[in-house]
Amino acid sequence: MKKALSNQIKTRKSNIIVILATMIMTYVVGVVLISGLLHSDDTATRYIVIGTPLALGMGLFVNFFLIIGNYIEGFQTSIAMGRTRKTYIIANYISECLIILGMVLMSVVMFFIENAVNNIIYVGYEYNDVYKDIFSNFGYIAVVAIVILVLPIVGMFVSALYQRFGKVVFWVVWGVYMLVTMSGSGLEAVVMNNIANLMLDNTIVKAVIAVVAVIAVIGMAVSTMSLSLKQEVKNY
Repeated sequence: MKKALSNQIKTRKSNIIVILATMIMTYVVGVVLISGLLHSDDTATRYIVIGTPLALGMGLFVNFFLIIGNYIEGFQTSIAMGRTRKTYIIANYISECLIILGMVLMSVVMFFIENAVNNIIYVGYEYNDVYKDIFSNFGYIAVVAIVILVLPIVGMFVSALYQRFGKVVFWVVWGVYMLVTMSGSGLEAVVMNNIANLMLDNTIVKAVIAVVAVIAVIGMAVSTMSLSLKQEVKNY
């Protein structure tokens, strides 16, 4: 397993470079954006750290598609070269979790750097600390942990479906996306308002949603394993 995990990390060097480049470029864009907004608005009295969340968000977005592509290609190649399916699946999952963990740690460093630089540059402006609870509130830490553990499962699940059913999977996802988009902001507002009303001080609803989410993730994990164990392998 150690060797398989080591190989997984090595094969992701190019992916890691793409992720780092994406985060750094988005980070710079965020820093420049907030600077431009402050200097163009004479009435502005506050500023926020925006480069870090933009960098992490874009990094996760890009990484999600890298997870899908890497699993599709890596699965076929690894199994054709004699590696057991179960070993590959587990090693792939762990390596993806480690990469996302690295992204989170990098965003923490970015946050402190950006905050320190802003305190020097924006003298006279009030710092609107919208992230003050991130490092002290257990709920935020739990969300980060969930992202690290769940995002690879979702990506691998989509990959497994693609290998089994082909491009129809992406057409279905695209169809759902377009349906929501074409429905307009009205439908989105209604759905979000209903969710907000249900979540507001309703412990039972929160518990039900949590249970459903856990079942869905477990279902995706089991389905990924099942589909991958039965997946035909191309000969190279």
